[in-house]
Amino acid sequence: MRTEVFVALLVVLFIAAVLLVLLCYLLARKHADNRLARQLEQLIEEARPAMFAYLIHGKTSGFLDAGGSPVQIRALEMLLDSCADVMSGEEATRRITSYAESTFTAAYRANLFSRQWSIRMNTLYRIERFGMTGLAPELVKLLERDSDVSAAELAQICKTLAGWGDEALLRRLKNRPPALPEFQRRLILSRMSDGLFTLFMQERVSYPRDWQLAAVDIVGILRKLEHADTLQELLGHEEAEFRIRALKALCELPVSVDGDGLLRHAESADWQERAMAARLFGRIRYAGFLPSLQAMLSDGSWYVRSQAAQSICAFPDGQPLLRRIADHSSDRFARDMAAEWAERGLENG
Repeated sequence: MRTEVFVALLVVLFIAAVLLVLLCYLLARKHADNRLARQLEQLIEEARPAMFAYLIHGKTSGFLDAGGSPVQIRALEMLLDSCADVMSGEEATRRITSYAESTFTAAYRANLFSRQWSIRMNTLYRIERFGMTGLAPELVKLLERDSDVSAAELAQICKTLAGWGDEALLRRLKNRPPALPEFQRRLILSRMSDGLFTLFMQERVSYPRDWQLAAVDIVGILRKLEHADTLQELLGHEEAEFRIRALKALCELPVSVDGDGLLRHAESADWQERAMAARLFGRIRYAGFLPSLQAMLSDGSWYVRSQAAQSICAFPDGQPLLRRIADHSSDRFARDMAAEWAERGLENG
């Protein structure tokens, strides 16, 4: 019995000792963090006037010299980041980039190959934020590697190179496209400089299908009118998904489209293509679409019927037409949908 009590007491003492050591460590860590935070705040406040003087007037100062100190570099990095939030203009942007490249390049080059993922990611964000194009060769090297580069890093590198218009990105997309989700593909394409995106569209058939489709979406989302002809060309694509995406993108562009040539999409076997055609008909408002739209009110897909009624409502005499269909059509689906949108039209107008 005494032995068991003694063992239990030893266990309790051991646990208490471990907890005491852990508490001491946490207190020491907290003290060190607070001390570092105060030191960074002091350095930032000392350098702030000099930083604004440089960014606004181009005046240099010894306060902006990091001197190789990691703490000083961190303080100046934080200060420059906050200045980038409030400064605008071509000259200020140029000075931010110039200062970042002269002060942080060596540290960032080393950080890109750090063992800590968070350090690598934060460095990639800063490189893009400060526009440090001088580190483009390092980013290209990372882009061409498959090992030791996470999907998040790869996506960030692609976004940065896209904004810089670096054609190394297009080579990677052609030869070994990264496995990224659709929203990342769209984000990368949306970041591309106009010249790089134009080059992508000119060579679009050389890229994977999912990247081609994402590019079609971006033309509509960003309303890139210069690529409207490409969308109209894709309306004749053999694959329905390309036709659907092109129709959807054209709905966002204020361009003229051959009305009679669009009618075939209303007869497609794919309900999504019929729905997008109905939506586009409502934007163009070509009178020759009305017979097709009336027929689509009897479509087997509720969504197609809804799009057709909404598009009819957009025509000058659309509401009276919907009321006539609601009163006299022999198709129950057409009557119900026409009545619903005729009522909506009255409420909205």
